[in-house]
Amino acid sequence: MSARIRRSLFVVGILVLLFFAYVTAIKLAFVMLYFAVLLAVVSWLWTRLGTAKLAISRQAPGGAYEVGEDFVEVLTVSNPAMVSLPWVEVLDGSSIPGYDAGRAISVGRQRERTWRTRGRFISRGRYQMGPTRLVAGDPFGLFQRTVEMPADSSVTVYPRLVDVTRFLPGASHTLGDTIAMGRFVDAPPDASGIREYDPADGFNRIHWPSTARLGRPMSKSFEKYEGSDLIVVLDLRSSAHVGEPPQSTLEYAVSLAASLAVLGLSRNQSVGLACNDARRTIIPPARGGKQLRRILDFLAEVDADGGVSLEALLQGLASSRGRQSLVVVTPSLAGAWVDWLTRVGLGGSRSNAVLFLDAQSFGGAAAAAPGPRTLGEQTSWWSLTADDEIFRRRPATGRAAPEPMAVAI
Repeated sequence: MSARIRRSLFVVGILVLLFFAYVTAIKLAFVMLYFAVLLAVVSWLWTRLGTAKLAISRQAPGGAYEVGEDFVEVLTVSNPAMVSLPWVEVLDGSSIPGYDAGRAISVGRQRERTWRTRGRFISRGRYQMGPTRLVAGDPFGLFQRTVEMPADSSVTVYPRLVDVTRFLPGASHTLGDTIAMGRFVDAPPDASGIREYDPADGFNRIHWPSTARLGRPMSKSFEKYEGSDLIVVLDLRSSAHVGEPPQSTLEYAVSLAASLAVLGLSRNQSVGLACNDARRTIIPPARGGKQLRRILDFLAEVDADGGVSLEALLQGLASSRGRQSLVVVTPSLAGAWVDWLTRVGLGGSRSNAVLFLDAQSFGGAAAAAPGPRTLGEQTSWWSLTADDEIFRRRPATGRAAPEPMAVAI
């Protein structure tokens, strides 16, 4: 029964007592009437004084997490008033799926109540830890008041990382005198040999001992990391994806794309991302932690909202002058995009790979995976199902999944 209904019944009771006392003039009726009015005044004052400085603090997780990671939050409700609150309802407004830190408690006068909750991030995205509402009232439940605390922290949940080592195009090492489609600063600092000086060489490429010994300028030849540039092509066409989170082709594709970016950047490669989402997002290849954060921040909230086909996206990549390795992550049927991927390879790209998600295993229609002959010798292909071993394996940071619970301290 809500407080409004209780107040309405209480008012009706007072009116009945008033009428009965006026008609009968019985002393007991007047005593009961005065007591009821006094009870209402005391309840109203109790509620106002008790909730005047009522507050809650949340030691919530912040920063970045990965799907599947557990977290712990500590909540403290403080009541500095001189009256106790027999019931306080904590309503958690956090948007984290499957998590609720709220509960009903009682707080004594000038006391605090603390409890700990445990949960697990089961979905990627950005979430606010709050807002939090405190609903408190008098012992008789006649009046109640709501105190709302805004969200004071947020958390970013990145896609789950899986082992994609076997899918990454093999990085071979070749000895070269020039760096195709790359900057000189992208070359490894280790020299592998010497060659004749070229006027286009920078001053710091001159090998002075050989120059002095031979009597003519000689330049250092560097070992070029063949797999230094990697483009992850993520198919985000809305009609291509099937299934419901967390077991959907979209979630698995985003997980694979994030894992490829993390692995490539950990190998000191320049990694970029190309998508056919609604904004047709292109993140140019780069190295370092800033690039990793940029890619993961995008993948944390991306959705399959694109209308552009995968072949159109590959067509744009084929027209660019690049020699990057491509890794295509898609559940799309083998079609025109295979021809465009082949053209990208003929245009000078290094070894490519296709990670094909079998839509049938996610509850969709059967799809034909592109075969090696269709893609050519330069492109490897992998067909993955929903129950593939890499998706069943727990992440390194994961633990046994606990149920959302609250533990008093």
